[in-house]
Amino acid sequence: MEEQVIAFIAHECGVPLDHVKLSSDLAKDLGISGDDGVELMSKFAHEFGINLTGFNPADFFGSEAAFILFAVFFPSWWKRKRHRKSLTVGDLVKIARSRSWSEVLIGRRSPLKSP
Repeated sequence: MEEQVIAFIAHECGVPLDHVKLSSDLAKDLGISGDDGVELMSKFAHEFGINLTGFNPADFFGSEAAFILFAVFFPSWWKRKRHRKSLTVGDLVKIARSRSWSEVLIGRRSPLKSP
């Protein structure tokens, strides 16, 4: 399952296979954000037969670049908005194995906090 998820993520993110590790964070390491995160997770769910009930993409991928003006005029707001939960390739492997979204499964119990 690990190899399949890694290959899927590498293909969808357009990065070489050896750049994707189980510890790779989708947002921080692979640059997935906003609508790209929503699209990636939708494809992931379809490819691996995952039920994403309860998954909130904004918790992990934030907003699109349209909010850049807020970064300029309201830097404290932007700083708060950038703190998102971490979602790694290893987390996706666990989710693929269980075929269901679960924050408990990936060890996230508190909203908007990284492990």
